[in-house]
Amino acid sequence: MIALTRIKGRYLTLSISLNPFFCAFKVAFGEYAGMVGMLDIFQGLGQRLLADGYATPFLSAPLAYMAPTLADNEAAMKNLGNRIATEGLPAGVGLLVFTFTGRGNVGRGARKIINHLPVQEVNENHL
Repeated sequence: MIALTRIKGRYLTLSISLNPFFCAFKVAFGEYAGMVGMLDIFQGLGQRLLADGYATPFLSAPLAYMAPTLADNEAAMKNLGNRIATEGLPAGVGLLVFTFTGRGNVGRGARKIINHLPVQEVNENHL
């Protein structure tokens, strides 16, 4: 098994398992993959909403590589969450729904980031 966690300020988690009996290997991503993806999604969402004419606090979301530590990214997300809670979003944006379909490593990492925002978790039956 090979596992990478943090190299020179970049967040990497990759596990490679080799099964010698079946000559197969499995690649698994860790929580950092979910965290990085969620951070970058919010920046992309801000840019997309701006293209549609809506300036939102998502524009201030950091890209994952922009902060030297995970703590810095989490602090930026807390600030983003506070801005959304106080300023809100433009009325035309409407309801934003983020769907998590798995409970694996990546999903756990993504949830750690989105939980810094003022979100409400609901069951799909309530949408």
